[in-house]
This record gives sequence, C-alpha cells and structure tokens, in this order.
Amino acid sequence: AARLQDLEEEPPLESLPLQPDDFLLRFAQAYPKLTANDLRICNLIRQNLANKEIAEALNITPGSLEQSRYRIRKKMGLSSKDNLNDLILRF
Repeated sequence: AARLQDLEEEPPLESLPLQPDDFLLRFAQAYPKLTANDLRICNLIRQNLANKEIAEALNITPGSLEQSRYRIRKKMGLSSKDNLNDLILRF
C-alpha cells in the first residue's frame, strides 16, 4: 500500500533546508537530474548519518533507501566503483 508521503508531490528545492555553504544548491546545479527527494537524501548522507538513520528520518524502509541510492548513483553517472558517500562528503 502506498504511504501518504509517497502520494504527495515533492516540495520545491527552495523549501529544503540549506547548509550554510549552500551545498544543496551547488549539488543540484552539478547534478540537475536529481529530484528534491534525491537531494534530501544526499543532504542526510552529507550529515554523516547511517542508512538506517536516513531511512528512519524519511520514514521509509532501508530497502527503499537502497533503491533511492541506486537511482541517485545512476542519475549522477557514477560507476559501481564510485562511493556515493565519499563523493558527497568531498563535494
């Protein structure tokens, strides 16, 4: 069954909390294929949260988070050798 948040439209990028260095804005410009939800996940990764913590924060299952991470990597053009967390933390 679909959860309510799955049925809601994604909030605009402007409504996402920005880090002091405007990480989300820079990241969105560097990777324009990412959705607001993708960027929300990237922002949580940047806060060095574990996958379990990110899944709990977004009220999704760890499996759903893994799927999202896979799609983010694909949209970013990363190879299987590239570490998403490292890339985000270095960005």
